[in-house]
Amino acid sequence: MLLESAWFEPRTVRAMAHRHGLHTDASHRFGRGADAAMAPVARDLLAQRLRDWAGARLVSAWSVGAGPAPRPAVVLPFAMADRVSGRPVDPQRAQELLRALGCSVEPVDGGLRVQPPTWRHDLALPEDMAEEVLRLLGYEGIPAVLPPLESSPAPLAPDYLKRRKLASRLANLGFYQTVTLGFGDDREEASGHGFGDSPVRRTLGNPLGEDYSVMRGTLLRDLDGVARLNLEKGAREVRFFEIAPVFRAMEGQPVTETWTLGLVWGGESGGEDPLTPPNRLSGSEGRSRLLGILRTIGVTDEAIQAFGRWEFTDAEGATRLGWHFEAPLSAIPDASERVIPRFAPFSRFPMMERDLSLLVDLDQPYGPLKEAMEAALAGTPLQDLRCVDVFRHKSLPQGTQAWLMRLKFQAMDRTLTGEEVEGWVLSALEAAKALGARLRG
Repeated sequence: MLLESAWFEPRTVRAMAHRHGLHTDASHRFGRGADAAMAPVARDLLAQRLRDWAGARLVSAWSVGAGPAPRPAVVLPFAMADRVSGRPVDPQRAQELLRALGCSVEPVDGGLRVQPPTWRHDLALPEDMAEEVLRLLGYEGIPAVLPPLESSPAPLAPDYLKRRKLASRLANLGFYQTVTLGFGDDREEASGHGFGDSPVRRTLGNPLGEDYSVMRGTLLRDLDGVARLNLEKGAREVRFFEIAPVFRAMEGQPVTETWTLGLVWGGESGGEDPLTPPNRLSGSEGRSRLLGILRTIGVTDEAIQAFGRWEFTDAEGATRLGWHFEAPLSAIPDASERVIPRFAPFSRFPMMERDLSLLVDLDQPYGPLKEAMEAALAGTPLQDLRCVDVFRHKSLPQGTQAWLMRLKFQAMDRTLTGEEVEGWVLSALEAAKALGARLRG
């Protein structure tokens, strides 16, 4: 019989338990810090019990690894114990109490040098030692020398609450909040987002660079840049908003700061898979839909400070339309009701993904094939099935193309096994083959 008694480093245990989502009794024990000195003690104790009770014979014993380094000693000044307790603490009594905890104690000039035991990993500071002494002396013996502090927390500023409610409302409407830099350059007016005031009046005395030399007078140029960058990286639809201050400088007046809402929306609405026909926002449709969203948050025509259209040409040469809007927060009414999003149950178990690369004819319709695969997987914990990539190349057989179908499975009550997932994937493949598709070799 081989007996093993081990100690595991707490930081590694906590990190791995969090990484893999496996929280066990052992991970909690070792993650909080177990006594490293107990590993050989527990081993020897159990071995001796087997010898005494079962007549076992000890063949050999050994230890691997040096274990953690000894913990450093802590110096507890007498003045600290007196200050924390509010009254003098007998040094001799403090030594007795610390030794009763298992500490090694020796007097030094003006205090005590304390070596905490291996099983008290929470004793690492002089304050920890002082609190242990006071705990054993009794908290009832500590005089009340501090006056009681009774106060109510200051209420949150109304402007802050308004910004928080507005951000929550827009997030529930499908927009993503973004944060851009508060500086720009003097090309702001040339971009079509100027408001007539001179950028020289907003120039910084010690700028970070030429591109950050002017305090911004609008949010729209930066928001349009964020939207275009996301479209260039492959996003199908962009919905962004920002709530931040802008700066204005009129003739004969100092620079003023105004909290403003900026919003941008553009691209395509609809599905994300490559075979879903895109619904590009037309001029009239995009304007009417964005105006409907603004009415939802209480924006009136008088409050709109800037409302316009922008265009973006993608890598394929197609033109996508977008709309942007800006208005001061002072012209937007407070949210009158709380927005509670609909709760969707989620699983605590891992999701399993499988990819199928199907070779199909160029005239193969996508909808029937997807519906057939979904019908074959009825009753399974299928979460998503879609085409994530279309490949056309001369290396493929003539008149064919490759669709990469991604299947995602996740159960609500258990962890799925590889065998059952592979069986479901084979069922989906058979349904695809019935419509003329075949597995790409």
